[in-house]
Amino acid sequence: MANEELVSEASQFAVEVSSHSPLTFSKLRQFREVVFWERADLPDFPPRDTDLIIPLNVQDRIDNLANTAYEDPNLFWVLAIANEIRLPPLQMNPGFGFRYPDGVNVFRVIRGEAV
Repeated sequence: MANEELVSEASQFAVEVSSHSPLTFSKLRQFREVVFWERADLPDFPPRDTDLIIPLNVQDRIDNLANTAYEDPNLFWVLAIANEIRLPPLQMNPGFGFRYPDGVNVFRVIRGEAV
């Protein structure tokens, strides 16, 4: 039996996830007794004219920047994708022009609407 046949959707588990979590783009899976999140198929946030580019400061943290931009620190992953930063963010150097995707478009993408 192939490993793919042993993995199933773990729909019997009730898990509450914030609508702004990257886990909304993933599914719970089960392999034998182990329940895990499959790799999320995260959306892309291509550059737009309405995006902001703001230089980083020494004290900036990606969750605080997300809270300032979108009023939700859980949207840190949007900034990471938009700026091609792997988590944990090791490339957040002061003076780096950090891109903030337009909030209207971000929330449309999260809701699954066309942008």
